[in-house]
Amino acid sequence: MRRLDFLQICDIFSVTDLLLRNEKDVRNETCRYRSDSDRKLKTVNNLNKYPDLVRKKSPLVYSLTNHVTMTDCANILLAAGASPVMSLDEREASDLARIADAVVINFGTPDENSVRAMICAGRAANAAGVPVLLDPVGAGATPLRGEISAMLMKEIRFT
Repeated sequence: MRRLDFLQICDIFSVTDLLLRNEKDVRNETCRYRSDSDRKLKTVNNLNKYPDLVRKKSPLVYSLTNHVTMTDCANILLAAGASPVMSLDEREASDLARIADAVVINFGTPDENSVRAMICAGRAANAAGVPVLLDPVGAGATPLRGEISAMLMKEIRFT
């Protein structure tokens, strides 16, 4: 098993933090970190409260993530006590997003089909009041990724 980067773990705990708060709290939060060390400190201070709360709720997390990290993300969510569902199929994206407790979008390996699924899932989650988290992998690395980032930001309200 490969070692996870600390920021990946922080992102996972950010997802669980979203799952444990109500919608009003999520909308009112403007959580900005001045630096990586601020982010690490907040995460370390909150680590102890997550496991029992997440296991008790066992939230359904719909992840539209890249093929490279899909297994890792599912296993981490399972270890945290969540119930992950992974799919990049546009035909079920809206249905999964509506029943999920949170939706995570990561376009690390973009293609037309997965981007359409992301937009469908994001719109459905927004309509259902489900929090949506974006992990914009390599957002500015190429013009295509920049276009996808802009399109997702235009079409979906991210938490």
